[in-house]
Amino acid sequence: MHGKRFIVAFFHSIFIVFAIVCFNGEMSGEVRREIFERGHAAVLLPYDPVRDEVVLIEQIRIAAWDSSETPWLLEMIAGMIEEGESIEDVARREAVEEAGLTVGRTKPVLSYLASPGGTSERLSILVGEVDATQAKGIHGLVEENEDIRVHVVSREQAYQCVEEGEHRQRGVGHRFAMAAAAL
Repeated sequence: MHGKRFIVAFFHSIFIVFAIVCFNGEMSGEVRREIFERGHAAVLLPYDPVRDEVVLIEQIRIAAWDSSETPWLLEMIAGMIEEGESIEDVARREAVEEAGLTVGRTKPVLSYLASPGGTSERLSILVGEVDATQAKGIHGLVEENEDIRVHVVSREQAYQCVEEGEHRQRGVGHRFAMAAAAL
């Protein structure tokens, strides 16, 4: 891997100093915290109800480089929500960009703070109906240097990956487990 260390304004941090009334009624001391701001994301689990299959994508995630067996992670489709966009609009846009899929009906499954001890990012998960026979190939935006491979697996096979712990190495994780529970 070739890389350089640099700072970019894509993310930013907020430093906060505060005090709270503790559970015992007393005031805390001065608490110093940092919040990593990156915005909020829409996450889509594409599901084909006719074929009982889900579509997952595989792409490199640089933060997994040192902490995983591979930085190439198997994930649900996701994208950052820009101002004025709805969660569903982002999910539909990302489905086209990352997997070449048109999404039919959607169902909101869950919305939660990803890691509130350090980031304000909220993940909003939808399940969306798709035709999995249309999911194939390599996708991603050239201008974002995305290189995304599409995978179609049976719903049962996807559950098995989560059960057997493959998600720890491949990034499917708890988001998939929660979204799959809605199927």
